[in-house]
Amino acid sequence: RTQPIMILASALLIFACLCDGVSSASPYSVGEFDITVSDAGGLSATHRANPERVVWATARGSQFLSATLYSGLPSEIEGMFRLNFTPFCQYADLRLRVMSASSAALVFGGLLARATGTNCSLASQLNISLTLSPCQDQNEHLCVAATASPSPTVQQSQFTLAVSVFAGSTTDERIHGFGVQYSVWDFKGRHVPILVSEQGVGRGLEPVTSRMNAINSGGGSWNTTYFPVPHYTTSTCLSFSLENSEYSLFDLSAPTEIGVEVYSSTWRGRIFVCTTPLQCISTYTLFSGRMPPLPSWAIGGAIIGYQGGTDAVKAMAARVAAAGVPVAGYWLQDWTGIRNDPGFGQRLWWNWELDTTHYPDWPGLCASLAPARVLTYINPHLADTPRPGHRFLFGEAAAAGYLVLNSSGKPYILSSASPTFTFGTVDLTNAAARAWYASVIRDNMLAIQTHGWMADFGEYVPFDAMLQAGPGTQQHNRFPVEWAAINREATNATDTVYFLRAGFTQSPRHATLFWLGDQLVTWDQYDGLASALLGLLTGGLSGVAMTHSDIGGYTMFNVVSLHYVRTAALLLRWMELSAVTDAIFRTHLGNLPNASWQIDSSAATLTCFARMATLHTLLASYRRDLMTEHVSTGAPLARALWLHYANDTTASSTTDQVLLGSDVLLAPILFPSQTARDVYLPAGPWVHLWTQQRFSSTGQTVSVEAPYGEPPLFFREGSSVGAQLLSGLPALEKLPCHLDVEL
Repeated sequence: RTQPIMILASALLIFACLCDGVSSASPYSVGEFDITVSDAGGLSATHRANPERVVWATARGSQFLSATLYSGLPSEIEGMFRLNFTPFCQYADLRLRVMSASSAALVFGGLLARATGTNCSLASQLNISLTLSPCQDQNEHLCVAATASPSPTVQQSQFTLAVSVFAGSTTDERIHGFGVQYSVWDFKGRHVPILVSEQGVGRGLEPVTSRMNAINSGGGSWNTTYFPVPHYTTSTCLSFSLENSEYSLFDLSAPTEIGVEVYSSTWRGRIFVCTTPLQCISTYTLFSGRMPPLPSWAIGGAIIGYQGGTDAVKAMAARVAAAGVPVAGYWLQDWTGIRNDPGFGQRLWWNWELDTTHYPDWPGLCASLAPARVLTYINPHLADTPRPGHRFLFGEAAAAGYLVLNSSGKPYILSSASPTFTFGTVDLTNAAARAWYASVIRDNMLAIQTHGWMADFGEYVPFDAMLQAGPGTQQHNRFPVEWAAINREATNATDTVYFLRAGFTQSPRHATLFWLGDQLVTWDQYDGLASALLGLLTGGLSGVAMTHSDIGGYTMFNVVSLHYVRTAALLLRWMELSAVTDAIFRTHLGNLPNASWQIDSSAATLTCFARMATLHTLLASYRRDLMTEHVSTGAPLARALWLHYANDTTASSTTDQVLLGSDVLLAPILFPSQTARDVYLPAGPWVHLWTQQRFSSTGQTVSVEAPYGEPPLFFREGSSVGAQLLSGLPALEKLPCHLDVEL
């Protein structure tokens, strides 16, 4: 595929040379903010509610803006992207002056006067404008927009111009956020790319990462994620987000500055005013959006992922019922039928209609599973291979002009996991295509008693694609937001749950639920159990309030020299984590169901599952309260200890424990063979659920036993959720848990 060359202007907002007389006129009043120009030419902002506290300041004195021309374009391989940007001209020496000043906006204009690089013949300087104003949708937020205006010669070239900013930082400041991040909590000292992609397989764990990179560049790294967000909050509660959807890069490598490079000619940022971590989340989610409470049925038991057709599902339901498992639903991802892919094996038909051969008498099956609900599966892609006897959605979409196009104006054909499994993508920026795809969801899914589904994918749009709203360079990161929105438009009902893995800044505004993607069936923080826990904590900082993981993980290999299959021990410990932290309690058979341990692989495992599903259900009313709290405050359900104990240095750096709300604390078991662990209890009266031992902590570490089925779980003494948990202990005791196979 021919990759067009891209002109990416990286205007590094390094606030520059302000002309004589500017500083004497400051501070400038802009809405509720005061903007000050320092003697060195830098800018700082304060809010009138707390005029002594600087909420944003630039770094590098007067030089706070620069630009770069790039050639190249990220190339796509099965949802992973290789960055091919090459800088060839940098612009610096910023010279600004105030153009206008009012309570509505402070506007600067000027030049980037010096160009250096291998080829700067297209332009020797760039015009610059910079505006600071109250944000139109939230006047308590400060919006900053910087535009580097290229000459007509640059605009007509094969390159792209971009803008970026450097803000001040301190050497001991910690930087958190950036969406769902699986491996890092404090990003100080790193470069953080903001690019929606597959998370990768292994993500640094060897040898699987190197093997996947050799096959299809699919190994990933610590920063690959389905759900990046250009948003951070520091340990000093300075909070910032980009409004751009274009690719961006946060440079946190310098000890005293934060660089934000946006690959667009206009850089748009938003500064939030807050003094505590929870307050920062609250004001940020006014921008990102907040998620509605889940329907009661979804949190009233386990949602069991299964497949195999009508008889297989009925048999599984009988086993689950006999084991005493509370069940909220059955998630049947193979409702569309099985397609044999020569390059991979069994896959689903991406044609989004019921396979009545695989599932005869679907209404009867749904009735037999009631009161449990039935959930299915969909994604924004359509198989380009016709299926005899079935509607050909790809053909309909192509004929109507509803598909994402390549540079030749033809439907952009991509592949997944195999070169023989190909598909097109619905252009969700096209209003007619949106309406058509929403009708597919309503007519083919909601009309057959589907109460929810996995809304998979969303990260595959190539950078050289063409959508109605613009090129892939602009729409790639934005596409998951549109994917969430079309699901909301199709349902328009509070009783339906769809869960997504890919996301971007304003995905929470349109989503009912997220999940953490395709973890490897390992214990580690690269791509395993521990990475799911950290993804839960980091996502909550950027509005991902309700999420969950595939219990036991998903990705497996069972080939020579690459043996990763789900074990009983891992499955049981993952159940314990999900029972407390996850918004719903959902299983997945994984990609090698016959080679891995499942919830019904033994009677003992199924009893353990019933126990943990019961524990999850005991927390249902508490979760309901937390969902209501989220709607009013933006707070996530599962929380890092830092959110409530920001002044406790131990709690602030603890990432192997998690709070559910403020009154439940879990210290999950994250290592095989571990049957006890140390737990840090922040200040307060805590009760250990399984022994009822009380701790009046001032910030102390205690050691507790942790046999299977009894993860280190504490509640705040006197809390209503504590009473609920204690009242449920007799039911849990009737479901003893033990590991009946060797590790």
